[in-house]
Amino acid sequence: MENSADQQIINSETHLIPEVNFEYFSDFAQYRLKQMETGQILTEKGVMYSAATRRIYKSAINLFKEFELLLQSRIKIHEMNSRTVKAFERFLISKGLTLNSVGQYTAKIKAIGNFLFAEDIGLKPVKHSVKSEKQPQIYLSLSELQQITNCETLTDGERRAADIFLVQCFTSLRHGTLKKFLANPFAYVKEYEGKSFIDIVADKTGEQCVIPLSAVVAQVITKYKGSIEVPSEVYMNSVLKTICRKAGIDNPVPVRITKGGMMTEVLVEKFHKVATNSARRTFITIIRKYIKDDNAVTKMTGHTSTAQLIHYAQSTKVDEILPYLNNEFFNISL
Repeated sequence: MENSADQQIINSETHLIPEVNFEYFSDFAQYRLKQMETGQILTEKGVMYSAATRRIYKSAINLFKEFELLLQSRIKIHEMNSRTVKAFERFLISKGLTLNSVGQYTAKIKAIGNFLFAEDIGLKPVKHSVKSEKQPQIYLSLSELQQITNCETLTDGERRAADIFLVQCFTSLRHGTLKKFLANPFAYVKEYEGKSFIDIVADKTGEQCVIPLSAVVAQVITKYKGSIEVPSEVYMNSVLKTICRKAGIDNPVPVRITKGGMMTEVLVEKFHKVATNSARRTFITIIRKYIKDDNAVTKMTGHTSTAQLIHYAQSTKVDEILPYLNNEFFNISL
């Protein structure tokens, strides 16, 4: 399933076709990426494309160039169509990439191709269904967050990263917005009838997020005297695995992997799959057990609909069945 962000490259108000007519698609794609990096084109929310999104586009373009090398021929602009995208997808599968990686890179190339169609230069839209593979969406329980808090074997750097992650788990802020908030938290903390809350605009979407200030977040802000430098997302994703391993968050989780068209399911220790985006799922999954009004929760997370919110919320079949354990049906004796 394609991410709505892939459509933003098509829908952006700033459609800059260069003065020079590009003959080859990969040259145009490289030009388009540069526009993203310099802010010449923005998302439909009017904000810059995130560093993570730009990295995916860059990888997709590099893979497309590798695809051209295999063909021993460069793809021209007018040759960019559904058949070409499908051939590119088969190339990615042949490289042994996971189905999700194949879908992600194919979607980016398709998005750039459809931008050309949107500019009405005589090309047909690229119609190709992008595939993806459902994976377990990792979140942490309150007891696992407590394990991180209680872990005594973390280095100073790991403890700092753990504290940053805990703030993220109790605010739902994405990495970019979290970085802005922790650089100067008091600029975003406001008071209402003696209660404190965070009022901040999300970098990725431009949506306002209003989040009650939790005790955990207040403690971390106090601990670091009001300013914390947040490391890069790449570093955080790496160190979080070490933190969670040391904290004993190692229960097995099933992971489906499709490589070269073959699907296998393996069990991996949970800490291997924890990343910064796990914090947002953690916040939403836990808070919905305390606050039943999804519309209110969307005001905290910055989602524009409850459907988006529910996509992040995680529950297991066990969670759904627990209320029925004492149902009279299961007490029937024959």
